[in-house]
Order: sequence, then structure tokens, then C-alpha cells
Amino acid sequence: MHYNMAAEVDRYGSKKELWIPVIMVVVPIYIILMIVPRVENKAQQDAKWQQSFYRLRFFLQLCLSAVACWIVYTSQNPERMEPALILGALCALFAGLGWLIPADGASNAFAIRTPWTRNHPTIEAKTRKFTRAFWILGGLLGIPLVVLLPSSWQFPVWLLWLLIMAFSPVVYSWRIGRPHS
Repeated sequence: MHYNMAAEVDRYGSKKELWIPVIMVVVPIYIILMIVPRVENKAQQDAKWQQSFYRLRFFLQLCLSAVACWIVYTSQNPERMEPALILGALCALFAGLGWLIPADGASNAFAIRTPWTRNHPTIEAKTRKFTRAFWILGGLLGIPLVVLLPSSWQFPVWLLWLLIMAFSPVVYSWRIGRPHS
């Protein structure tokens, strides 16, 4: 099924098309996460780096697999399709990613890398702490936000929320890194 912006079904596909979104969701991330350790600086891959990377990889694959299962399930049970649940789950994804950002900076497997954080450990630490707190809090607050809104408002509000969550660390690092540039 294809849904329009108002969460209404506007097209039905064949069952053969069902695996296309599942493959498009899970496989690219799996491949990227298999390549990253080979590309990343080997000297920085200590035991803590590997542990945090594999936690991140497991969490992302678990979340994306859940999305893929939800796609398959709702295609078989269209009456159970509730867009607010998937948007709420994506909010929870941000909260989980925030929780995975190391608080102490001991590992760089999950780092916010901007031009202002690259050569300034203090700016990087502040940006990491801000992002961790902002994503956890924003992710948890985003869940009731999208679930409680009327269906016509859910996706636009969620999209705005997503943009704020994604770009806030960049804006924050730019703001505190400006005096150093």
C-alpha cells in the first residue's frame, strides 16, 4: 500500500512488491555498517570503540528490522496501519541514538563531526553532551507529540521535529565554535 500525506491509502501494490521496501530499509544500512570499521582509522579502534560501534550497529539493525516487520505486518493487516506508531517509533530511535552517544567521549565510534568539532576537543565534548541530552529528551517528547496530534498534522509536525533534531547539533557546534574559527 502507498499512503498519501493524510495517511490514506492511495495505491495498492502486488505482494511481490512487498520485499522491496524491506530490502531498501535493512540492506543499505547493514552494508554501510559493515564497511565503516574498515574505513575508520585503525589506530583509534580500541576495545571501547569497537564495543560502542557494535552497540550502535545492533541498535540500528534492530530498529530497522522492526520497521521492516511492521511494513510486512501492516501489508497483511491494513486495518492495523497506524502512521502515528511508526512516527513515534522513529522518535524513540532518536532517543536511543542519544543514549548510545558516549557521555565521557571515551569512544569516537559515535561522534558528531562538524568542521567546528574536528580540531577542538572542548567543542566536540560540549557538542556531544548537548546532542546526547537533546536527542534523548527530544526523542521522548516527540513520541506523545506525534501520537496525540490529529492525523493530518502528524507527518508535517514530525518532519519539522526531525529537521530540528538532525540540525541542532550542527547549529550548536557552529554557535560555540565560531569564536575559535
